[in-house]
Amino acid sequence: MFEWLSNLNLPFLNSIKHHVSGEIGAVLAIASLTVLAIVVGWIWRQLVKAYKYFQRVDKAKADVRRKKINGIETEGDGVWTAKPIIQPDHYLTTVKGSKILAVANLKGGVGKTTISANLASCLATMLNRNAKEGQEKPVLLIDLDFQGTLAGMAKPNKRIWPPKKHHCSHATKLISDELTPHHLIDLHFPAKERELVEIIPAYYELAQAENRLMVEWLLGDRKKDVRYTLAEVLHHPLVQEKYSLIIIDCPPRLTTAAIQALCASTHLLIPTILDGASANAVSSFVNQVENLRDADICPHIQHIGIVGSMLIPNNNYDNIYLKLDDLLKLSRDAGGSGDVTSFVKKDAFIPRYRAIADAASEGIIYPITDDDGTIAQNINSSFENLSLHVKDRMGLQSS
Repeated sequence: MFEWLSNLNLPFLNSIKHHVSGEIGAVLAIASLTVLAIVVGWIWRQLVKAYKYFQRVDKAKADVRRKKINGIETEGDGVWTAKPIIQPDHYLTTVKGSKILAVANLKGGVGKTTISANLASCLATMLNRNAKEGQEKPVLLIDLDFQGTLAGMAKPNKRIWPPKKHHCSHATKLISDELTPHHLIDLHFPAKERELVEIIPAYYELAQAENRLMVEWLLGDRKKDVRYTLAEVLHHPLVQEKYSLIIIDCPPRLTTAAIQALCASTHLLIPTILDGASANAVSSFVNQVENLRDADICPHIQHIGIVGSMLIPNNNYDNIYLKLDDLLKLSRDAGGSGDVTSFVKKDAFIPRYRAIADAASEGIIYPITDDDGTIAQNINSSFENLSLHVKDRMGLQSS
């Protein structure tokens, strides 16, 4: 049975056969061949692994590399437009129940969180106005800003926010593919005194998670496209069936969480204060969203419009209003969406009142009843008008 070894002309086998005869020599030769095969196989696997690793590193570098345009070195299109784009099966076609609104602007301090929270409260009332008892569908609020301001405003149960030491917030688990649709619908974290508003809270560890996820994705350590993690969960039929609407409060940065929000959302609302710096920031953000749409990253997101926020009553903002309209006209002329250039109606702009500012520490303000009658009416009317605009533009139906 070992005759075939005699035909092998390998120096180390010949040495074995020379010193050890018979079947014992053949067994030793087989053992030597086995060890040699294992070693060679291990070396080959390490070489392949190293080659693939350096391939991934080179691709990651290419995704963030600067490029020359007309001889001038400039930043590229950005890491978030990297290829390949691996969208989930039936991407967005399963959004048949709960549509998803991203409230976003890359400039901080413009009222995103206040608008997200109060829209959720107002729309939860509107969308469940005709629902029978026990058949209401809550609005889901998702906080994706690691500062956790929305969670602080909504004040969910202290059991879950802030998270205990070394524990992750539910927002971190959500963008990290650690919350399945089944897990999500089993959670019940109502906002304080707002049973029809549920919240997924964020905390400071979310910032580190965003960096980790981006690096893992760039280096090819994640099998799925990190841009669509949130979409896979929120578009699932179980989630679509549970909620009447999902609102995402986005961070003022184009982070992993922000990209996931844009890729998951069906609609986008951009709050802004009306001053020169904010006008430029809105224009820049709109252009970035259009670039992402053109690159097929979030091709289906629809612009609801731009809402003025924190406006001093009776102030004249016409100059800034016209400036921003002119800046946005450039996007329209370049082939951008017509919706992107539009403001919501001015009666839906959110005024600046102390009562609204105080709500950041006291809770969701809408509906306000315990302030000066005129002020309370103005605040409630603004959020109701904005909610009606959103409801109309998103095609939301009351239960």
